[in-house]
Amino acid sequence: MDQLFREPIGIRQADLSDLHFRMGIPHPWLKPWIELYYSTHRVTGSIEDKVFNLYPDGGTTLSLSLLHGEVVDMRLNSSHQLRQTNVPDPRQRLSVRFRPGGVFALLGIPADDLEYPLGARDHPALQELSDQWNGRFFPMQSFAALDRFFLIRAKAAEQQPAIIQPWLDHFPEHPGYSGIY
Repeated sequence: MDQLFREPIGIRQADLSDLHFRMGIPHPWLKPWIELYYSTHRVTGSIEDKVFNLYPDGGTTLSLSLLHGEVVDMRLNSSHQLRQTNVPDPRQRLSVRFRPGGVFALLGIPADDLEYPLGARDHPALQELSDQWNGRFFPMQSFAALDRFFLIRAKAAEQQPAIIQPWLDHFPEHPGYSGIY
């Protein structure tokens, strides 16, 4: 009986030993809109494709799939339901985790358009990103390239943080509390 309260029912620990994960903090000027950057890629190519569950937390993430450093796919997800993904070798994924309102402020995509995952051809703002990044080489250390891109977008849109943005860092942290993301 005690075991029921230690592990969530139906959630099994995934073997992530062949997955390399790296996180980066955005430029301080982008903090009101971007929570973090992260990249994932397979360490070895001999491991079979694994499917991972992604549990919903209400946040929004832009993921770029890279093959040999070039953008080959782009997906914008707002996680409101359980999804599954795999990490196909030899692709690397670069992801941008937005704060509430960040997608609208930096990309002009309203929350109403995020009911389903969006690809590069599903929204004009993502089409523009795809056109800018198509064939562009992203080195493994590419968080700085993302910073430059979003700093230019923020300046061009003359974005100012909304009243709630400075307060997001003051919400109480609790192991079971995922915030309003």
